[in-house]
Amino acid sequence: MREIDTARSLSVLAAFNISTAAAPSPRQCDEILSLARQENLSVYDGIYLWHAAQTGATLATRDAALITASGRFRSLVLDLRQ
Repeated sequence: MREIDTARSLSVLAAFNISTAAAPSPRQCDEILSLARQENLSVYDGIYLWHAAQTGATLATRDAALITASGRFRSLVLDLRQ
């Protein structure tokens, strides 16, 4: 990501109430792995998608596959590719 894109993305993200979440339980980890496999995502992206689906949080990403998958789960997405 170019420096100007980073600055713009951080500026956009600063307007949101961003919080952290507790680590998932072993059962939730199984759900996340299943979701990641189903959507052909990395486990890392699967965690983001799972968390957004569980909490109604908005995803902020530049990842096209994650953006596409989030639509199937009716998760709100802030597309940072623009």
